[in-house]
Amino acid sequence: TTRRSSDLLEADDELEQSHESAASEGSTEAPDRDDPLNLHFIAFVEADGVLYEMDGRKPHPISHGATTRETILEDSVRVIQSFIARQPEEGNFCVMALAQE
Repeated sequence: TTRRSSDLLEADDELEQSHESAASEGSTEAPDRDDPLNLHFIAFVEADGVLYEMDGRKPHPISHGATTRETILEDSVRVIQSFIARQPEEGNFCVMALAQE
């Protein structure tokens, strides 16, 4: 089950050590694990013709209106641009698309 899988991942010390090692590499210093952060990931998905924002900090998916498999990228960009417009001084936006060819 999904719950069992997440419990196994959470208890995997080797995975945690690998993650911490990878996170400490790179060009920026990793924050202390106890520092409060305002950074997180969201995903946009299409379900039954509706564009949903999946944000683990919110209690449920957020509907952003109609979309299709053909227009999900453009519709997601429209929502992302509205996020950027709300906080134009914020420079911590990053976008990645996972798609099939």
